[in-house]
Amino acid sequence: MNTYNLCFKQLNIQQIDAIVQCRDSLIESSFLRETFVKPDTDYLEYILLGAGIMIGVFYDNTLLGFASYVTPSKAKTDLTKFITKNKNNIIQFEHGIIAPKWQGNGYLYMLLQHLNKYSLEQNYNAIISTVHPSNFPSLKTAFKIHQSAINLDFYYGNELRFIIYGNILHDKITTQSPDYLSLPYADLKGISDFLNKGYEIYDINPKMRTYLLRRYNENTCKL
Repeated sequence: MNTYNLCFKQLNIQQIDAIVQCRDSLIESSFLRETFVKPDTDYLEYILLGAGIMIGVFYDNTLLGFASYVTPSKAKTDLTKFITKNKNNIIQFEHGIIAPKWQGNGYLYMLLQHLNKYSLEQNYNAIISTVHPSNFPSLKTAFKIHQSAINLDFYYGNELRFIIYGNILHDKITTQSPDYLSLPYADLKGISDFLNKGYEIYDINPKMRTYLLRRYNENTCKL
């Protein structure tokens, strides 16, 4: 597919049927049943009616995927209540969905770039979200836009998730020390312990099946 023929635009309530169809196509994936919390239709409509912004990516008038941000105070689960510093001017990333047929082309990354531009125009300077530890495509996308996993805990009732945080403007990120390490995917207890000690996950190594950690940088919001 030629990316020059892609169209990114803000979605509205009249497009809810296409949005729901895109969502449902993703839920049918057996892998994502464990890693993804299905957004209910009422909540999607709530965002479209003004609680946040939702941007879609289209090809020949076909919706390939969408992503949404909300003001944390209007979110179903306000993630800023789990952090204690740098709570101002944060926008909350709620949904990033690409239909299975169109995955692997970087469309979520492109959507996030468009949402980041909008967020800066609205005077937001940081993003917070959650990602399942096994949702490696979403983690890679988050790390690609210079976000980090800063905590691992149970959210949304009893769902294990990383809290992901990052400044939208990230050109001056520096680390506090050259203290780097890697831990295997399966060592969630060890990963949680290091995150609680002031480390952050900044990337993954699929070949070695490890998370890459470092001492948190000056632009990271620690719990």
